[in-house]
Amino acid sequence: LCSRSFGFKVAQLAQIPPSCIHRAISMAAKLEAEVRARERNTHSIMESLGEPKAHEERPESRDSEDSASVEECITALGGFFADLRFALSEEDPSKSIEFLNRAWKIAEESVARWPRSN
Repeated sequence: LCSRSFGFKVAQLAQIPPSCIHRAISMAAKLEAEVRARERNTHSIMESLGEPKAHEERPESRDSEDSASVEECITALGGFFADLRFALSEEDPSKSIEFLNRAWKIAEESVARWPRSN
């Protein structure tokens, strides 16, 4: 994702050494992953603080819950694919493994949320 940004293309055109550009892409990927992780943590905290009790749930709130569930799935998929992209673009194998582990965790959480059919 970040390796396709306009700034990195400009750096290539300016003939910045490829090693510098790759390092910048790696740093941008790490920053983006960190921001995404913080957003997920904040979202989890907000959910746990504001989660209604079962007896307080109203039937008319079902549509908004379904909509929120779809948004969560889309966000999780975005994070999953971003982590995979970062893992593939990372030159440091240990950092690449970190991104793969995050993607794995997102996949596990997503599968756990799917409703079970008989």
